Amino acid sequence: MKKDRNFLRRIFGTKPPKDSASPSNSNRSSIDSAPGAHDPRPGNDAGSIEPMGSGGNATLNQSVAMPKIPGRLDSGVSSPSVDHAGIDRAKDVLVVAWTGMEMLLKKVERCLDGTLAKPPVAAINALIDIKNAVGDNKDATKELVIHTTERLLAVDQAVNQGVPDSGKSSMMTFVKTLRIEIDNLKKMSAKGTFRRVLENEADKAAISASFKQIDEATKTFQLYLAWTTERKVDDIHSETKLTKLDRLLAHKAIYDAYLGTGATVTREACTPGTREEILKDMIAWADDISADSPPVFWLTGQAGSGKTTIAYTVTKHFDELEKTEDHTVLGGNFLCSRQFEETRQQIYIIPTLVYQLARKSRSYAHALHEADKFDSVDKPAKQMKDLLVGPWQQSESQRHVELPPYLIVVDALDEIEDDGGSMFLQSLLETINQRRLRGLKFLVTSRPDPRVVELCATFSSKAVCRLQDVPIERVGLDITQYLQSKLPNFAGKPELKTMEQLAGDLFISAATIVRYLTPRRRMAESEQRNLLSRLHDHLSFSPCGAKQPLLIDKLYQQIMRDAFSDLDDNLFNSRLRILHTFLCTFERTPVSLTAALLSESEETAIAVLNELHAVLYCKDGQLLWYHASFPDFVFSQTRSTFTLDGRHISVSCSQAQHHALLTKCCFDRMKESLRFNIGDITSSFLLDAEDLELTQRVDTNIKPFLRYASRHWAQHLAQTDQKNGEDFSDCFTDFLQIRILFWIETMNLLRSSGQCTTMLQHMREWVLKNMKGEAELATNIAEAANFAT
Repeated sequence: MKKDRNFLRRIFGTKPPKDSASPSNSNRSSIDSAPGAHDPRPGNDAGSIEPMGSGGNATLNQSVAMPKIPGRLDSGVSSPSVDHAGIDRAKDVLVVAWTGMEMLLKKVERCLDGTLAKPPVAAINALIDIKNAVGDNKDATKELVIHTTERLLAVDQAVNQGVPDSGKSSMMTFVKTLRIEIDNLKKMSAKGTFRRVLENEADKAAISASFKQIDEATKTFQLYLAWTTERKVDDIHSETKLTKLDRLLAHKAIYDAYLGTGATVTREACTPGTREEILKDMIAWADDISADSPPVFWLTGQAGSGKTTIAYTVTKHFDELEKTEDHTVLGGNFLCSRQFEETRQQIYIIPTLVYQLARKSRSYAHALHEADKFDSVDKPAKQMKDLLVGPWQQSESQRHVELPPYLIVVDALDEIEDDGGSMFLQSLLETINQRRLRGLKFLVTSRPDPRVVELCATFSSKAVCRLQDVPIERVGLDITQYLQSKLPNFAGKPELKTMEQLAGDLFISAATIVRYLTPRRRMAESEQRNLLSRLHDHLSFSPCGAKQPLLIDKLYQQIMRDAFSDLDDNLFNSRLRILHTFLCTFERTPVSLTAALLSESEETAIAVLNELHAVLYCKDGQLLWYHASFPDFVFSQTRSTFTLDGRHISVSCSQAQHHALLTKCCFDRMKESLRFNIGDITSSFLLDAEDLELTQRVDTNIKPFLRYASRHWAQHLAQTDQKNGEDFSDCFTDFLQIRILFWIETMNLLRSSGQCTTMLQHMREWVLKNMKGEAELATNIAEAANFAT
């Protein structure tokens, strides 16, 4: 009884029909009092159920006028074995059920073609037969009807909010099923099936089957409506608030990111036919909505094993499925990389993911904006709680429980500086262990660094893929498939076997071989064969004092041999400085900037890039490397020391030493180029915003190398140790005495004046730590920092 009243309260509002010996009297009264109910003359619409209220948009929460149907309801015919109170309670439920179906059918059909579908009187007779037949309050058929009607009510409320044009197809499918099952029920009524339902299990099963079909169709349509509502994020106010994340939004971290005016970072999907089993397992995990599906999946493997390519492929897969409602939704992605400041700092990860997720989930976006804790955007310790966890929990009640989850992909955590990747993962796992991010799934990738390995030690086998454990035969087949797709001329030839041996089990080795053999777009097969032969001939060389090197190191060593052989010492050292600068700048810079910073010729810098085309490339004026394993190789003295022209040489880079060189170069370039009124401003009474040609003069007068030197000298200094920075005293003194005001003016024109004080404070800290007896210099720097505030 209590369940019936709760159900009727949901249908009729706060005043359900009162209990009595025959609670259906309330319905019977409304039926009898319906306009025209006792007037069956032609033209009277007593046989149709019209939505009530203005605009014809009545919902099931309103009282519904039903036509009086002569016959079984008035005859009092009932089975003596059935409890009359139970029958009447069932009547109330089933009247509402049928009314709900008919009203909803008319409502969705109006959305489709603007016409009203008038249910025939026979449909109401069928309903009456059903409610007379189902008398036991605990009967399973009645429970099914109640469950189905609850779904219909939820769909009715969703339809009231509007259905997008893209939903017409789903709506038509729903209407078709509803009509078919209503017709089935009417046919059973005509045969008297409902009166026999208590005596014939087969007939009862047929009735239940019809309602199950209606229930399933309603569920499908309900999920579609919930999905479209959840994904509809078009609030202009919301977009305005999201701009508060802009300054920590890492555009280059997005998997298909653009650099500047259209060039993309060289990331690509797996070659068709490769990594199939791994991809299948990861996609199945992401689509699994069961309660025991792990919320985090860890993909790990050594450098060059293909982690980023796999992560890219999974990300692309779900991104391309964005408009389908039966798959996991790509909520956000962040591909870490040491190549850019914004992709190697932990502080950018959460704001970038939050921005993407808020554009995919309406409920989360609203909760995020209501919380309005965007002040935490630059506070890593608060980002997780204030921007992600809190709003996501707050929005949970607004999302349908059966909607697919959102997938978050974070690739190459080991490339976040200062152990930031493991700190992010630790914070994420602590949050997930408290079940505070239900509805989100995270795919993370990294090398098997000890800290990350420790954090993931408790993961189940279903949530981990270790590429180093993939059978080498399987990896070999995938690499062969990759090589054949990139170098089809060698398919089935002995040279392909040679490439497979050189690549080993690393995809980066295979990719490097391909680039090595294709220095130009058009290469004759004979030329490629000669290059491959030269590469193969040097397999026996090993680093000085080391065992046989890694296969990828052998490739890098051969590439360096080709680039630095037959050079005298001066040219060798000059080109090596250029290479090291390519790898050590804090921005990805044009080749011309590197040359100007070092006072080298641009032609020499271009020559270095061309010789190292297999590992370096230039896109949209920015010099990039294909894979992080190459800088690792150069920064390791052991790995990058080998035999060249009969002598042991090293192409390794001592980072502290080279940052000291770049610090000196920055101060030298500023000494040469900073000057009074570098913006050529004609009047001090003119605001910068009023000078329409100022931007053009700034671009002309402040060359790229001076922009870089002015903004980054303090970062290079911070990476320099005492030994390599012992002769900076005169350089610093000259800067403070003569050029400090020119520098502050330049930084203001570059809209970076806010960094001046911080940079000078870091300079003072470095002097106090590394330069003994320079207390006066430190004091002068402190005064300059106060002045710049």
